[in-house]
Amino acid sequence: MDAAEWKKLLGDWKLRVAAYQTAQYQKASHLEKLHYRLGVPATIFAAIAGTTAFTNLAKETFSFKAQITVVTVSVIAAVLTAVQTFVNYGQRAEKSRAVSNQFGGVRKEIDILENFPPPSDQEMQAKLQALNKEITDISKDAPIIDAPRRQDYGGGGPGLIMLHK
Repeated sequence: MDAAEWKKLLGDWKLRVAAYQTAQYQKASHLEKLHYRLGVPATIFAAIAGTTAFTNLAKETFSFKAQITVVTVSVIAAVLTAVQTFVNYGQRAEKSRAVSNQFGGVRKEIDILENFPPPSDQEMQAKLQALNKEITDISKDAPIIDAPRRQDYGGGGPGLIMLHK
């Protein structure tokens, strides 16, 4: 592989890695918003249900309206909390953010390799193979990006470009 070929290969990898980094970061931001949109109402309803139940326990009689209100708010709080636990937006956002950071590290490695190439073709080949393995390993563990988002960033499947001998 001559210098022109590896420069083109590194340029292609850099574009794709940047696309995956951006897509994972945007996915993390989206999931984090969903986490708060679900978590805040769940917390509010749980607080209302608990406070209302405690307040009504102090009274000797429960009005039917108060009982219905406490039950309704409690059910809403329980459902929202169960959904929040099931979809786990917070953990999923953190995973996407971590993968985005890993792709950012790969971009820096590509920049270094482009600007300070090793002296021999064999060393370059070894570095390209190691970089290809790193990209593939990150991609294997990366959360799936929705098809429309993947197309927006020029991505294809989970891997990038395979290095051919």
